[in-house]
Amino acid sequence: MSTFLLDLSFFTNAAGQANDKSLQKVIQGDIVCTTSGGGFLFISDSNQYIYKLDHHIEAQMITTPLPSICYLQASQSSQEILAASNNGNTYSIVIANISDFSENTPNFSFYQASSFDLPVKTKSTESATFFCTSPSLTYIAFSTGPNEIQIFKAPHSIKSKPMIYNFSESGITNMFITESGLLYITTVKNIVVYDVNLKTTTTLDSVGCSPKFAFMFNNDHFAICRDKTITFYNQDRTKETLDSSEGNEGPESVGGVGPYFYATYPCNIQGSNQRIKVIDPVYKVLASQQNMKDATFVHMQWGALVIILKDKNVLMYSEVPEQAKVDRFCKKNRFEQALKMARELNLGEAAVANIHKLQGDHFYSLANFDQAIDQYIQTLGFTEPSHVIQKFVEPHHAENLMKYLIALQEKKLATKQHTTLLFNCYTKIRATNRLDNAVAEFIEAAKRDEAPSFDVETAVDVLKRNGYQKYAEDLAKAYRKHRLYIQLLYENQKYGEILSYMQTLPGQLVRSLLTDYGSEIMDNYPEGSSELTQFCVKCCTVGIPNMKRGDVTKIEPDTLAMIFMNNDSKHFDFLYQIFQTNPDDLSELIWNVLIEMALRAQSPKVMELLKYPNAKYSNEQALVYLTAFNHTEGKKMIYEKMGLYTLILQEAEPEDCLEICAKYGHEDRTLWSDALVKLSQSKCDPKILASFLEEVQKQDALPFLTILKVLKNAGNHTFKTILPIVQATFKREQDLLHAAEQKIKECNERAAANKEVVQTLSTKNFVINQSKCARCKTEIDTESNHFMCGHSFHMTCLGDSETFCPLCRNRYEEIIEKKINRMTAARDQSSIKQKLDEAGDGFQFLLQQVGASLFASGVDLMSSTQDDEKINEAKELLRKMSP
Repeated sequence: MSTFLLDLSFFTNAAGQANDKSLQKVIQGDIVCTTSGGGFLFISDSNQYIYKLDHHIEAQMITTPLPSICYLQASQSSQEILAASNNGNTYSIVIANISDFSENTPNFSFYQASSFDLPVKTKSTESATFFCTSPSLTYIAFSTGPNEIQIFKAPHSIKSKPMIYNFSESGITNMFITESGLLYITTVKNIVVYDVNLKTTTTLDSVGCSPKFAFMFNNDHFAICRDKTITFYNQDRTKETLDSSEGNEGPESVGGVGPYFYATYPCNIQGSNQRIKVIDPVYKVLASQQNMKDATFVHMQWGALVIILKDKNVLMYSEVPEQAKVDRFCKKNRFEQALKMARELNLGEAAVANIHKLQGDHFYSLANFDQAIDQYIQTLGFTEPSHVIQKFVEPHHAENLMKYLIALQEKKLATKQHTTLLFNCYTKIRATNRLDNAVAEFIEAAKRDEAPSFDVETAVDVLKRNGYQKYAEDLAKAYRKHRLYIQLLYENQKYGEILSYMQTLPGQLVRSLLTDYGSEIMDNYPEGSSELTQFCVKCCTVGIPNMKRGDVTKIEPDTLAMIFMNNDSKHFDFLYQIFQTNPDDLSELIWNVLIEMALRAQSPKVMELLKYPNAKYSNEQALVYLTAFNHTEGKKMIYEKMGLYTLILQEAEPEDCLEICAKYGHEDRTLWSDALVKLSQSKCDPKILASFLEEVQKQDALPFLTILKVLKNAGNHTFKTILPIVQATFKREQDLLHAAEQKIKECNERAAANKEVVQTLSTKNFVINQSKCARCKTEIDTESNHFMCGHSFHMTCLGDSETFCPLCRNRYEEIIEKKINRMTAARDQSSIKQKLDEAGDGFQFLLQQVGASLFASGVDLMSSTQDDEKINEAKELLRKMSP
């Protein structure tokens, strides 16, 4: 069955014709053979010249010794060109190089290529026929008899050795050989192919063809023409047939021209006698048809169809670009052929996508919406989605639009707007089952860790807004959009699920989620408050693992403080459990909050926390909290730690003042005076004051005068209250005096024994020979005196003062005068106790007497007289010392 050809034009004369480049002046003889290759057109004439033409039809040439050239072939892979001339049962060969050609200039001898005869092996005397070569001159073949074929393989020379193929049939009509060594032979009855390398013969067809109606195209493709059809054979030995008729007539001649083949037909239109049709066998199209007169040779060169006319004029029709060919297919709605061409020519994905777009537009214009959307899907990534979406935006196109949007998602090209539109399609057509299946598929894909083909956040939003809350939650959870999933649960007040889900998440995410939702769970889900507290404790102590990173995230307790903003009790439980687990890891800030929460929760653990040995709380901050909540015991402890004993005393009861002073008075002596003031200003039991004063007396903590002044100014206690102290003071002084007198007596006894020695020492001098005189400061080298004070004098320097040291006499006199004054004053105070008993205001009397210095240290207030003898002795000594 033959295929009718689509009429397209792959060639145009818009690039210009070459009729003004006639070959008549270039080629002297008749044109015999032509070939093309290497960017040149080669022509041989009847004068044995070979011409090389460039695309400007500028010629260079060589001469050959061949009598007549019957075959010309340019290599398709090198710069060689082969010419052949029949020479009986063999052929004479010339192989020249493209560089051998030169321009036709006067007085210049052209290069003449040498020739050689191919050495045949035959007994036949018949003339050799059907000469042919492979496109790159690897093989040469020709017939030397009815059944005998000579085959030569390069390199070719006079020494070449032929391979003989004995063909089983006679009546060869055409013969061709390819670069791969396939020899195609046609007869009137059949078509065979002989593999030179494998030495096998295969029959391609049981019907042959006439001479000159077989040809090669595209270098190694074989075709024949029979009547009104052209059949070409594929590499896999299959064949295809194309209609090549012109009206009721078949072609006059056929031939290969590059990847195409041509057929000529007679015509009589405006001076033309011939029509040439160029056929593309791959895409089954008529690539060109032109009317002309007497075309003799057709070639593909310089990207153009080159036709040489009998009158030696040249016509050139430029081949349109590959993309233009594709566009022409599309204009004819031959989209499958356009796609095939675009892919085979590697025009790129963009070109292929554009063909699908045009095909989609075509189907859409025919209201074939299902096929249109299939084509549009093929354009994803190259065609703006809006081009398609606007065509299917109407509700009755929702199914097709949904299909396109799903493909857009799968290609990961969807935007949020596309996702919104997709799920709107689902919800708009109420395709619950389809939506259910889609969500189920998405969830399964998520379980396989496949990346989503759509924007999850947008899909969830659309589902939620259209009432598909369950689908929204499932989708967010499946794709591990943790924050989005928790937000959905929060909007539906599923606090328990939020808490459970958070406990499955990695640590780096838990921190922010607890911060955002923890307080809501604590306030609105009381039955889960303990669970939340325990989870928070775990986050801060053990930590939450991060599976991907392989580490653990620990959260600082202060980060979670807002969770317990409205629940002091749970806040304390949270911090106290952390304290029990890692107490030494708590910062000062957390310690401060822990103390505060313990007080707010009225916990009995306050003192336990305050007394913890390594506690890091701020004493000042703790004191603020303890004061605010009036925690007396705690305040007292902090006062003690900070050394604020005065504050302890201020807040103490009168009966506790003595204990406080006794405990802390050695560190702060002012406590005694502060306590005295506190007691004097209070109306406490006189016994409390008396006990305190008694301890003051024992500790010698306050001057007696201070005690009297404080009590006098306060005026809250009678003199009777301190009378025992006064008596005790007098008694103590009496005891001191008795002890002193006893010591004096003992000293007097020892003094009496030593009196004579003392007298001697006090009045006599000694002769010292080795010293300096204390007055003249010169060496003592004559008689001298030395006193017990350590001073030495020349006798001449001493003068009349031989009893007392003249330098120390004034100091001795001052000491003795003070002693006399003290003993005299003590003797005059013997009646103090009697006057105190007679005074009406004991406080006032004692203050006056103490202020007048009636009391002196070491004086017995209970004695009535002093030892006058002692006073007299002192006065006598003083008299003797005077000059």
